[in-house]
Amino acid sequence: MKKIVFVLIVTLSVFAFAQSTGSIRGTVKNATSLEPVPAANIVIESLSKGAASDPNGKYIITKIKPGTYTVKVTGLGYKDVLLENIVIKAGETTQLDPLLTTRVPFPDTKPEVWSIYNGELDGKFKKQLDEIKALDTKKYQALLRKTYFNRLRFRGNDPFKIYLSEINDEIMEMELQSEKLALEYKNAKSSEKSAIKEKLNDLLNDLFAKREKLKQNEVDELTKELEELKSSLELRKKKKDTIIERRLEELLGNGEIFDW
Repeated sequence: MKKIVFVLIVTLSVFAFAQSTGSIRGTVKNATSLEPVPAANIVIESLSKGAASDPNGKYIITKIKPGTYTVKVTGLGYKDVLLENIVIKAGETTQLDPLLTTRVPFPDTKPEVWSIYNGELDGKFKKQLDEIKALDTKKYQALLRKTYFNRLRFRGNDPFKIYLSEINDEIMEMELQSEKLALEYKNAKSSEKSAIKEKLNDLLNDLFAKREKLKQNEVDELTKELEELKSSLELRKKKKDTIIERRLEELLGNGEIFDW
Protein backbone atom coordinates (compact mmCIF):
# COMPACT_ATOMS: atom_id res chain seq x y z
CA MET A 1 0.00 0.00 0.00
CA LYS A 2 2.82 2.39 0.88
CA LYS A 3 4.41 1.78 -2.52
CA ILE A 4 1.20 2.62 -4.35
CA VAL A 5 0.82 5.87 -2.42
CA PHE A 6 4.42 6.84 -3.19
CA VAL A 7 3.99 6.26 -6.93
CA LEU A 8 0.78 8.30 -6.91
CA ILE A 9 2.50 11.19 -5.13
CA VAL A 10 5.38 11.18 -7.64
CA THR A 11 2.95 11.08 -10.56
CA LEU A 12 0.90 13.95 -9.18
CA SER A 13 4.07 15.98 -8.58
CA VAL A 14 5.22 15.51 -12.18
CA PHE A 15 1.82 16.49 -13.51
CA ALA A 16 1.60 19.48 -11.19
CA PHE A 17 5.03 20.70 -12.31
CA ALA A 18 4.10 20.26 -15.97
CA GLN A 19 0.92 22.25 -15.41
CA SER A 20 2.73 25.06 -13.57
CA THR A 21 5.02 25.87 -16.52
CA GLY A 22 4.52 26.49 -20.22
CA SER A 23 6.35 25.81 -23.47
CA ILE A 24 7.24 27.43 -26.78
CA ARG A 25 7.47 25.45 -29.98
CA GLY A 26 7.59 26.26 -33.65
CA THR A 27 9.54 26.28 -36.89
CA VAL A 28 12.17 28.83 -37.92
CA LYS A 29 11.92 29.71 -41.63
CA ASN A 30 13.63 31.83 -44.24
CA ALA A 31 11.43 34.92 -44.73
CA THR A 32 11.89 34.84 -48.51
CA SER A 33 11.80 31.17 -49.47
CA LEU A 34 9.89 29.90 -46.40
CA GLU A 35 12.40 27.06 -46.26
CA PRO A 36 13.26 25.80 -42.75
CA VAL A 37 16.36 27.30 -41.09
CA PRO A 38 18.41 24.69 -39.19
CA ALA A 39 20.77 25.50 -36.29
CA ALA A 40 19.04 28.78 -35.46
CA ASN A 41 19.21 29.84 -31.80
CA ILE A 42 15.95 30.69 -30.05
CA VAL A 43 16.59 32.25 -26.64
CA ILE A 44 14.35 33.73 -23.93
CA GLU A 45 16.68 36.56 -22.99
CA SER A 46 15.64 37.23 -19.39
CA LEU A 47 15.86 33.53 -18.53
CA SER A 48 18.95 32.67 -20.61
CA LYS A 49 16.95 29.62 -21.65
CA GLY A 50 16.66 28.43 -25.21
CA ALA A 51 17.05 25.82 -27.92
CA ALA A 52 18.52 25.30 -31.38
CA SER A 53 16.35 24.43 -34.37
CA ASP A 54 16.78 20.95 -35.83
CA PRO A 55 17.51 20.16 -39.52
CA ASN A 56 13.80 20.81 -40.27
CA GLY A 57 13.85 24.16 -38.52
CA LYS A 58 11.77 22.86 -35.61
CA TYR A 59 12.47 23.62 -31.95
CA ILE A 60 10.86 23.44 -28.52
CA ILE A 61 11.61 25.17 -25.22
CA THR A 62 9.96 23.59 -22.19
CA LYS A 63 9.52 24.29 -18.47
CA ILE A 64 9.09 28.06 -18.81
CA LYS A 65 7.59 29.96 -15.89
CA PRO A 66 4.39 31.85 -16.82
CA GLY A 67 4.99 35.45 -17.83
CA THR A 68 5.64 37.80 -20.74
CA TYR A 69 9.02 37.50 -22.45
CA THR A 70 11.20 38.75 -25.27
CA VAL A 71 12.54 35.98 -27.49
CA LYS A 72 15.71 36.49 -29.55
CA VAL A 73 16.24 34.43 -32.70
CA THR A 74 19.61 34.29 -34.44
CA GLY A 75 20.97 32.26 -37.32
CA LEU A 76 24.19 32.13 -39.28
CA GLY A 77 23.87 34.50 -42.24
CA TYR A 78 20.59 35.99 -40.96
CA LYS A 79 19.63 39.22 -39.23
CA ASP A 80 18.80 38.86 -35.54
CA VAL A 81 15.11 38.98 -34.67
CA LEU A 82 13.56 40.15 -31.38
CA LEU A 83 10.02 38.95 -30.70
CA GLU A 84 8.48 40.92 -27.85
CA ASN A 85 5.49 40.37 -25.57
CA ILE A 86 5.44 36.59 -25.96
CA VAL A 87 2.98 35.35 -23.35
CA ILE A 88 3.59 32.01 -21.62
CA LYS A 89 0.71 30.44 -19.69
CA ALA A 90 0.86 27.52 -17.28
CA GLY A 91 0.05 24.18 -18.88
CA GLU A 92 -0.01 25.64 -22.39
CA THR A 93 2.26 25.65 -25.45
CA THR A 94 2.80 28.91 -27.35
CA GLN A 95 3.30 28.51 -31.10
CA LEU A 96 6.06 30.79 -32.41
CA ASP A 97 7.29 30.53 -36.02
CA PRO A 98 10.05 33.12 -36.56
CA LEU A 99 10.93 34.36 -40.05
CA LEU A 100 14.58 35.26 -40.63
CA THR A 101 15.90 37.64 -43.28
CA THR A 102 19.18 36.81 -45.02
CA ARG A 103 22.12 39.00 -44.02
CA VAL A 104 25.14 37.34 -45.60
CA PRO A 105 25.37 36.00 -49.18
CA PHE A 106 25.70 32.28 -49.67
CA PRO A 107 27.03 29.74 -50.72
CA ASP A 108 29.41 28.86 -47.91
CA THR A 109 32.46 29.59 -50.05
CA LYS A 110 31.98 33.34 -49.52
CA PRO A 111 34.76 34.75 -47.30
CA GLU A 112 32.20 36.66 -45.23
CA VAL A 113 30.56 33.39 -44.20
CA TRP A 114 33.83 31.82 -43.10
CA SER A 115 34.61 34.88 -40.98
CA ILE A 116 31.26 34.48 -39.18
CA TYR A 117 31.90 30.80 -38.51
CA ASN A 118 35.38 31.59 -37.20
CA GLY A 119 34.23 34.57 -35.13
CA GLU A 120 31.84 32.39 -33.16
CA LEU A 121 34.49 29.89 -32.05
CA ASP A 122 36.67 29.86 -28.94
CA GLY A 123 40.43 30.36 -29.19
CA LYS A 124 41.19 26.69 -28.54
CA PHE A 125 39.29 25.69 -31.70
CA LYS A 126 40.69 28.55 -33.78
CA LYS A 127 44.26 27.47 -33.03
CA GLN A 128 43.61 23.88 -34.08
CA LEU A 129 41.73 24.97 -37.19
CA ASP A 130 44.51 27.37 -38.20
CA GLU A 131 47.00 24.51 -37.96
CA ILE A 132 44.74 22.42 -40.22
CA LYS A 133 44.33 25.35 -42.62
CA ALA A 134 48.10 25.46 -43.11
CA LEU A 135 47.97 21.82 -44.23
CA ASP A 136 44.73 21.71 -46.26
CA THR A 137 42.44 24.69 -46.98
CA LYS A 138 39.45 22.64 -48.15
CA LYS A 139 39.63 20.39 -45.10
CA TYR A 140 39.82 23.52 -42.95
CA GLN A 141 36.63 24.96 -44.46
CA ALA A 142 34.72 21.70 -43.97
CA LEU A 143 35.88 21.33 -40.36
CA LEU A 144 35.24 25.00 -39.55
CA ARG A 145 31.60 24.61 -40.58
CA LYS A 146 31.28 21.25 -38.82
CA THR A 147 32.75 22.66 -35.59
CA TYR A 148 30.45 25.67 -35.63
CA PHE A 149 27.24 23.67 -36.02
CA ASN A 150 28.38 20.89 -33.70
CA ARG A 151 28.76 23.39 -30.87
CA LEU A 152 25.11 24.46 -31.24
CA ARG A 153 23.87 21.04 -30.09
CA PHE A 154 23.82 21.69 -26.36
CA ARG A 155 23.33 25.42 -26.01
CA GLY A 156 21.52 26.38 -22.83
CA ASN A 157 22.14 27.39 -19.26
CA ASP A 158 20.71 24.50 -17.31
CA PRO A 159 23.42 22.43 -15.55
CA PHE A 160 22.87 19.28 -17.60
CA LYS A 161 23.24 21.06 -20.96
CA ILE A 162 26.35 22.84 -19.72
CA TYR A 163 27.78 19.46 -18.69
CA LEU A 164 26.99 17.91 -22.09
CA SER A 165 28.41 20.98 -23.85
CA GLU A 166 31.71 20.54 -22.02
CA ILE A 167 31.95 16.88 -23.07
CA ASN A 168 30.97 17.83 -26.62
CA ASP A 169 33.72 20.47 -26.75
CA GLU A 170 36.28 17.90 -25.58
CA ILE A 171 35.12 15.55 -28.33
CA MET A 172 35.39 18.28 -30.97
CA GLU A 173 38.93 19.15 -29.86
CA MET A 174 39.91 15.49 -30.16
CA GLU A 175 38.23 15.24 -33.57
CA LEU A 176 40.24 18.20 -34.84
CA GLN A 177 43.40 16.71 -33.40
CA SER A 178 42.73 13.43 -35.21
CA GLU A 179 42.12 15.28 -38.50
CA LYS A 180 45.40 17.13 -38.08
CA LEU A 181 47.30 13.90 -37.39
CA ALA A 182 45.75 12.33 -40.49
CA LEU A 183 46.98 15.24 -42.62
CA GLU A 184 50.44 15.04 -41.03
CA TYR A 185 50.53 11.31 -41.81
CA LYS A 186 49.90 12.00 -45.49
CA ASN A 187 52.76 14.48 -45.65
CA ALA A 188 55.17 12.57 -43.37
CA LYS A 189 58.28 10.68 -44.35
CA SER A 190 58.05 6.90 -44.39
CA SER A 191 60.13 6.70 -41.22
CA GLU A 192 57.65 8.95 -39.38
CA LYS A 193 54.38 7.33 -40.48
CA SER A 194 54.42 4.46 -37.98
CA ALA A 195 54.70 6.77 -34.94
CA ILE A 196 51.96 9.08 -36.22
CA LYS A 197 49.66 6.14 -36.94
CA GLU A 198 50.18 4.75 -33.43
CA LYS A 199 49.48 8.15 -31.91
CA LEU A 200 46.32 8.48 -34.01
CA ASN A 201 45.14 5.02 -32.97
CA ASP A 202 45.55 5.89 -29.27
CA LEU A 203 43.68 9.13 -29.78
CA LEU A 204 40.78 7.38 -31.54
CA ASN A 205 40.46 4.94 -28.64
CA ASP A 206 40.17 7.85 -26.21
CA LEU A 207 37.78 9.61 -28.55
CA PHE A 208 35.54 6.53 -28.78
CA ALA A 209 35.30 6.36 -24.97
CA LYS A 210 34.44 10.07 -24.78
CA ARG A 211 31.75 9.70 -27.45
CA GLU A 212 30.21 6.76 -25.59
CA LYS A 213 30.12 8.84 -22.42
CA LEU A 214 28.21 11.58 -24.22
CA LYS A 215 25.76 9.15 -25.78
CA GLN A 216 25.13 7.42 -22.45
CA ASN A 217 24.34 10.75 -20.80
CA GLU A 218 21.90 11.57 -23.59
CA VAL A 219 20.25 8.16 -23.23
CA ASP A 220 19.93 8.62 -19.46
CA GLU A 221 18.29 12.01 -19.90
CA LEU A 222 15.88 10.72 -22.56
CA THR A 223 14.98 7.80 -20.30
CA LYS A 224 14.21 10.23 -17.49
CA GLU A 225 12.04 12.38 -19.76
CA LEU A 226 10.24 9.29 -21.03
CA GLU A 227 9.37 8.22 -17.49
CA GLU A 228 8.02 11.70 -16.76
CA LEU A 229 5.90 11.58 -19.91
CA LYS A 230 4.54 8.16 -18.98
CA SER A 231 3.57 9.42 -15.53
CA SER A 232 1.91 12.48 -17.03
CA LEU A 233 0.05 10.30 -19.53
CA GLU A 234 -1.35 8.07 -16.81
CA LEU A 235 -2.63 11.07 -14.89
CA ARG A 236 -4.14 12.57 -18.07
CA LYS A 237 -6.15 9.38 -18.53
CA LYS A 238 -7.54 9.75 -15.04
CA LYS A 239 -8.41 13.41 -15.68
CA LYS A 240 -9.93 12.77 -19.13
CA ASP A 241 -13.32 14.32 -18.34
CA THR A 242 -11.77 17.51 -16.92
CA ILE A 243 -9.45 17.91 -19.91
CA ILE A 244 -12.24 17.42 -22.44
CA GLU A 245 -14.48 19.85 -20.54
CA ARG A 246 -11.77 22.54 -20.65
CA ARG A 247 -11.19 22.00 -24.38
CA LEU A 248 -14.93 22.16 -25.02
CA GLU A 249 -15.19 25.48 -23.17
CA GLU A 250 -12.29 26.83 -25.21
CA LEU A 251 -13.86 25.82 -28.52
CA LEU A 252 -17.17 27.43 -27.50
CA GLY A 253 -15.40 30.63 -26.57
CA ASN A 254 -16.08 30.31 -22.87
CA GLY A 255 -12.60 29.49 -21.65
CA GLU A 256 -8.93 30.41 -22.01
CA ILE A 257 -6.61 28.83 -24.60
CA PHE A 258 -5.89 25.29 -23.45
CA ASP A 259 -3.09 23.09 -24.77
CA TRP A 260 -4.75 19.71 -24.39
